[in-house]
Amino acid sequence: MAEPDLEVSHDGLSVGSKGRGRRLASRRAPWFVLGVFTIGALVGAAVFLGLYILPGPLADTILANAIGPADHEFPPTAVPIRPSSDDVQLAGGQGVGLDCSLPAKSLLERSVFRRNSSTAPLSLQMRQACVFHDYCYRHGAATYGYTQADCDYLLQEQAFRLCPRSNASAGVSRCETAAREVTLGVRLGGAESFHLAQPRPARAGGFFAEAWARLRPWTPDKQQELPSTFFEFDPYPVRSLGYTVTRVADSPAQWIRDHGAIRKSLYIFSVRRSGLRVNVVGFGTSGRRLCASFEAAGAFNRITLPPTVLHHAASGADWLVWPQRTSVTLDNTDVHFDGIAPARATLQDWRQVFGSVVLRRDVCPDFAYLEGSASRPDAYFSKLQPKWASGAPADALISEFHGPIDGRQPGFDLDKLHLFGLTTHGCSTFDQSTCVGHLKVDAVAKNVVYEPYRTLDPNCILPRHALAARAKQAREAAGSKRRDCDFYRSFVTPPLVLSRDGTPTLAWLRRGESNGDFYQESAYLRFGPARSPQAEFGPDGVATVKLGNFSEIKLPTFAENLEPAVLARTAGGLDAFVSLVHSRDCAVAFQLTMLVPARHEVSSTPPPCMHGLGTDWIARPFALVRRTELILVKSRIELPIGGLPRSVAIHVEVATASLQGNGLSFQAETLRDVFVFNVCDVVKASDAKWTLSARACDPQGGVQYGRIRNWKEEAQLRDEIVRVAIGAVNSSPIIPAFLDDDDLVDLALPHPLDRTKAVWLKGRRLGKVMRWSLEGGQQ
Repeated sequence: MAEPDLEVSHDGLSVGSKGRGRRLASRRAPWFVLGVFTIGALVGAAVFLGLYILPGPLADTILANAIGPADHEFPPTAVPIRPSSDDVQLAGGQGVGLDCSLPAKSLLERSVFRRNSSTAPLSLQMRQACVFHDYCYRHGAATYGYTQADCDYLLQEQAFRLCPRSNASAGVSRCETAAREVTLGVRLGGAESFHLAQPRPARAGGFFAEAWARLRPWTPDKQQELPSTFFEFDPYPVRSLGYTVTRVADSPAQWIRDHGAIRKSLYIFSVRRSGLRVNVVGFGTSGRRLCASFEAAGAFNRITLPPTVLHHAASGADWLVWPQRTSVTLDNTDVHFDGIAPARATLQDWRQVFGSVVLRRDVCPDFAYLEGSASRPDAYFSKLQPKWASGAPADALISEFHGPIDGRQPGFDLDKLHLFGLTTHGCSTFDQSTCVGHLKVDAVAKNVVYEPYRTLDPNCILPRHALAARAKQAREAAGSKRRDCDFYRSFVTPPLVLSRDGTPTLAWLRRGESNGDFYQESAYLRFGPARSPQAEFGPDGVATVKLGNFSEIKLPTFAENLEPAVLARTAGGLDAFVSLVHSRDCAVAFQLTMLVPARHEVSSTPPPCMHGLGTDWIARPFALVRRTELILVKSRIELPIGGLPRSVAIHVEVATASLQGNGLSFQAETLRDVFVFNVCDVVKASDAKWTLSARACDPQGGVQYGRIRNWKEEAQLRDEIVRVAIGAVNSSPIIPAFLDDDDLVDLALPHPLDRTKAVWLKGRRLGKVMRWSLEGGQQ
C-alpha cells in the first residue's frame, strides 16, 4: 500500500496530507483575502474620514465659540520694526522661510484644504496670518511674552479677518471653518515648532513627547532647538501684558554739553496697557553711563504703543512719533499723531503729549535736563489729525504706517517727517485697488497733510468706474491668470519706503497668479510711486488717466523660503534682495535675488555656504547696514568651573561681511564679559533658592530675575542657571546703530536684567574688516 504524501510545516510540528492541505488552503484563501481587503478598506476609510470628512466638523465642534469679528479691520502685517532712523534693515525668522508652522503642509493642502482650479490655495489666502504666526512662534516668547496659545489664537483671529477679503469661492462660512481647522492643526501639531526664550527643560512635553522624540524616524533640524530671540514684529501687541523695546535717537542736548555724551542715546520703553516707563540711557566722557527715568500714563482713547523714530533731514533732528489709533478692532482708521524731539524735550513737553508724567528721581541721577519749567513748542506736537491739502479733515484709511529706509534720499521733502502706508479700507469709488498713502508731518506748523495716490490696478476696477471698459481690455490682454483683484495679497509682507527715479515710492511683494498658481516658487515686486496717475492721449488726441499707476518686476525664482529679505545694493550698483537660508546641509547661506528685469540668473544658483558659521548664528535677526554690510550676532553663556557659580558671564560674538567684495566672507570676533550677572540668594519667600541680578547681591533685595530652584544635583543646578540666563539674554536686543560721529556702525545692548543700564560696543574699521570694542556701560 502506497504511503500518502506527507507535508511537514516549516516549524516541524504539523503533519498532514498534501492533497488535504491544498483543499484546506483553497477553502481558506478567499477568507484570508477578504480579511486583508476588509482591514485595508477600514484603514482607507479611517484615512479618508480623517483627512477629507472629519477635520471640518471636528474643528467646528471643538472651536464652536470661535467666531469671526463683527468689524472689518484688516489683520496686522508682521513688520520688522526698526529701532532707529538709520539705514539699517533687520530680518528675523531664523532662516527657514514662512509657511505657517503647519505639520505636513503639502498633505494638508491636498486633503483637508482642497481647492478648485479657480481658487487660491488656503495657505496663500491665509498667508498674511501665517507669516505673523511664524514670527510669533520664533520670536514672540522672547519679545512680547507670547505663549504658543497666544500665537495660535492670534492666527485664528487674523484668519477670520482675512475671510471676507480673500477669494474663498465657497464663502466666508467655509473659510472660517478652514481657519478653525488651521488653528486646531497648530494646537495639536505645532509644539515642536514653537520656540521658548529659555531652552526647554529635559522632560518638557511629558511622556508621549519624549517617546516621540526617541522613536521618530528622522533627526530634527537643529533650527528647531533654537530658543526664541528678541525681534519686534507686532505693530499692535495689545495681547501682551507687558514688554520692553528700545529706540535709538538723539541724546539730550544738555548731556552732550555738560557730560560729553555721544550723539545718540537709548530710549528704553517698558510698555503696559496702563502706560509707559521710559528709561533714557546715554554714554558720557570715558564711557560713563548717563540715565534718566520717568513714567507716562496711558489714555482711554488711544492704544499704548512705543514710538517710531523718524529723521527730520533739514534740521538733522530725530523725532519719536506715535501714530495714535483709538482701537484696532473698530470699523475705522481714525488716527492722530503725537511727537517728541528728545534732544530738547523737557518733562513739560512729554506732559503735553501724555498728560500725566512722573519723574523717577530715585532710579536715575541725570534727570536735570528734564526739569525745565516750561514746554518748548519746537520740541513736541500733539493730537495732529491728517488733513487734505485743502485743510479738510481726512481719514487716511491706513492701518499701519512706515517710515522711509533713508529719508535723505532724492524726492523726499527735507523739511517734513514722512510716513507711508497702503490703504486697507478702500481708496476711491468703484476701485478696489490699494492706494499709496503719504503723510507729511510739519512739526513746526503742527499739521499733517495727507495725500493718497491711486494705483488703478486694472484687476481691481469695478464695472461702474469711468475706466471700466479699458480695465476690462487690459485684463483680457493679460490672460486668465492675472485678472482677479486679490486685494489681500498686498498686505502679506510690509512695504519698503524708498526713493525710485527721484520719487518717494512704496515697494511690496505679491505672490501667485489669480488662481494662486506658482505662489510658492515666484513673486511679483510692485512699485507704487507717491504721485498721481499720469495722463495718456488716445487716437483722438483726448487725454485720459493712464491705468496701472505702478510698475512691477516678476521674480520667477524668489520662492517662499527666501522670505524675509532685505533690500541690498551689490558691488555692481544693482538692487537685490538678500535672504538668509538655512538647511540641514548648510547652517548659514545668503541668497541674492536680483531686482533687475531679465536678470534672474544669479538667484537661480545655490547660494554659497558660510561653512565657518553654525546654526546658533541664525537665532537672532541679521542686519543689513546701508544696504552693503551684513551683520550677524549671537550671545554665549559661561559659568565659573566647579561648585555653585556666583556669577554668569555673557559673551557676544559678531560676524560681518560686505556685499561690495568678490563673494561673501564673514569675519567673526568675540567680545567677552559684555555683561556679568550675579547669582543671589532669594530674600523673599518663594519656591526658588536663587535669582539673577544685575547688581551686587544685596540682603535687601534689588533687581532680580528668574527663579532658580534648589536642585539636589550640582549639574542640574548649573544647567538651570544657564537656562534662566539664556532666557534673559534672548529677551533683550542687540541693536546696530550709528551712535557717535565717526560714521561707523556700532552695537547698542540694553542690559537684560536692568533697564536703566546699557552697553555700547563701538565699531572700528581695520582695513576692510570691522572690529568692536567695549566703550560704554561702565559705572
